[in-house]
Amino acid sequence: MLKSDITKEQILTALNVARKRIVELEALNTKLREKLDLITSPIISELKNDITSHEKFKEEEILYKTLLNNIPLSIMTFKSNGIINFINKFHLQIFSQGHLKEDFFIGRSIFELPGIVSAKLQDNLRPLLEGKPVYIESVYIPHTSGGGSAWQDIRGIPLFHQGQMTGGILIRENITMRKEAENSLRASEERLRIIADNTSDWEYWRGPDGHYTWVSPSCEAVSGVPAESFLGESGCKIRSLIHPDDYDAWVSHLEEVDCSHPDHREMDLRLVKPSGEIVWICHKCKPIFDAQGMYLGRRGSNRDITDRKRAELELRTAKEAAERADAVKSEFLANMSHEIRTPLNGILGMLQLLKTTAIDQEQTEYCSLALQAGDRLTRLLSDILDITKSDAGKMSIHKETFDLPEAVNQVLDIFLPTSRQNKVTLFKNFESLRHRFLIGDPLRVQQILTNLIGNAFKFTQSGNVTIDVSSLPSKHAGQTRILFTISDTGCGISDDDLGILFSPFSQVSKGYTKQHQGAGLGLEISKRLVRMMGGTMSVSSELDSGTTFYVSLPFDVDNDEHNIQESSSLQKNNTLSYKNILLVEDDDVNLVSLKILLEKSGYNIEIARNGMEALQEITNNNYDAILMDIQMPIMNGIEATTIIRNDKKFKEKSHIPIIALTAYAMPQDEQRFKLSGMDAYISKPVCLEEVRKILDSFG
Repeated sequence: MLKSDITKEQILTALNVARKRIVELEALNTKLREKLDLITSPIISELKNDITSHEKFKEEEILYKTLLNNIPLSIMTFKSNGIINFINKFHLQIFSQGHLKEDFFIGRSIFELPGIVSAKLQDNLRPLLEGKPVYIESVYIPHTSGGGSAWQDIRGIPLFHQGQMTGGILIRENITMRKEAENSLRASEERLRIIADNTSDWEYWRGPDGHYTWVSPSCEAVSGVPAESFLGESGCKIRSLIHPDDYDAWVSHLEEVDCSHPDHREMDLRLVKPSGEIVWICHKCKPIFDAQGMYLGRRGSNRDITDRKRAELELRTAKEAAERADAVKSEFLANMSHEIRTPLNGILGMLQLLKTTAIDQEQTEYCSLALQAGDRLTRLLSDILDITKSDAGKMSIHKETFDLPEAVNQVLDIFLPTSRQNKVTLFKNFESLRHRFLIGDPLRVQQILTNLIGNAFKFTQSGNVTIDVSSLPSKHAGQTRILFTISDTGCGISDDDLGILFSPFSQVSKGYTKQHQGAGLGLEISKRLVRMMGGTMSVSSELDSGTTFYVSLPFDVDNDEHNIQESSSLQKNNTLSYKNILLVEDDDVNLVSLKILLEKSGYNIEIARNGMEALQEITNNNYDAILMDIQMPIMNGIEATTIIRNDKKFKEKSHIPIIALTAYAMPQDEQRFKLSGMDAYISKPVCLEEVRKILDSFG
């Protein structure tokens, strides 16, 4: 190896110089990098901004095209020369219905579009190329690019850049559905207008400000004022035509409808026409609101009801006349009933009294026949009054507990003499009856059975009459239905006569050859009673074979038979509990017959011939009960009863039982007598057993 000439010191010196040079180079490099950053940083920043702007533009372009493609309008863009350079997908899919593709439109002039050509709108679009906007409203397109026809709104918008037109946008909207709806609405409005203009009612629309916006032509026929006179702010008001007597009611009506907007209002009132003629109208109105609930006013209608009001007046006058006639009829019936019953009561009373004397068998038979005739006359009077009660709606049904077989047997006892006399056998059958004690009106049941059984005997010359009483199933617990079947072997009824069977005052036999007695009221009354009691009634018959009546009636069941039997026993033991009786009667025959009959029954009888004498008797003597006639001289029975009940002089005797014993038997009489203070009511002719029963009931 060669020995080096470079010393260690030189090497170290060279290294130090090299280190310094490296530091200087690094410092220079740092300065150069800083200067380079200063130079390149704006360039890089601008480059980044350009890249960001480009990306943002791309995003906006995508969003813009997406909107254009999906907006429900046909949108095309065109150059300044009218050549199309863009068309949205909505036009291709909807307007063209997929028939024409994008390449058909791109590069084609807007003046060559199929719809524009078929509608001959080229000249209408030319201002677009001159930089002027175009709007063509509601135009009919005979042939569209999709085939068929349509209605469209067309709008053209020119585009500018730095003052120069660069192109434009053509926007078309399909308004066919809207146009059809408008046409349909217009046609509907026209139909409604024709109807409104030709209706006889006076129709109108009153706005929320109180002014009339529309009035139908028929207004003039109703009010005498032309329809146009009501229109506008200075138009006529209905209140100027209202009759003075109805004015306040009309003003109150307007205040109500304007403040609270009630759903519907209706009223009758009068108008005074300019000619002075007074007409009645029926006014109806209701509020009108739009879809948002805003009040738009009221729709009103006025109908001329003058003829109806005149008819109502005539009907009311006729009704009042009929009511007066009915009152006269009722008064006549009441008077006739009273005048017939008073002597009839004397006749029957004397016959009953005669039968208690020592007379031979022939005389007894005569008395019985006379009593039968009197009973028939009494039933006729009762039937006539029942028809009157039913027509007046005053026939009533009373409920009480009663023994059904006993009630039926009481009816059958009445017909035993008839059965023996006519040699017609009377049968009864209770084998299918499940309940004996019922809650209902036994008197009405007996009245129905009396009429039907009496009818059966009337038309049966030989054979038998049968009543069958049986129980039917009931839908409700505690109730039952009873079927009464009354059949006979008589002459029967033809089909033609069945149609008039239940008509009042009608009979199967007509003309002068009358085969059967009666006024023809029994079946009609029975039918009405059955209906009032909630039952049904039917009949089957065959000529020369007989007739069967079926009556089904509902009843409540009284299961406490023990109490009923005890009550019945107590009533039987109470006989003659009231012995000292004051009989107040002015008719001599009635007075004598009833006094002797009661005395023979064990009562102590004192008499008074008018209300004044009755008061004197009560003042001086004690009585258990009073039988009080109504119509008497000096003081009638109602006046005497009122004094007994209210005068302090009779305070200790004010609760004495007073029974009306009168020939008044009209529907309202019993109620009137009881309201005056009487406790019970017996109509003449008097049945001794009925008198005893009522007297015993107060025990």
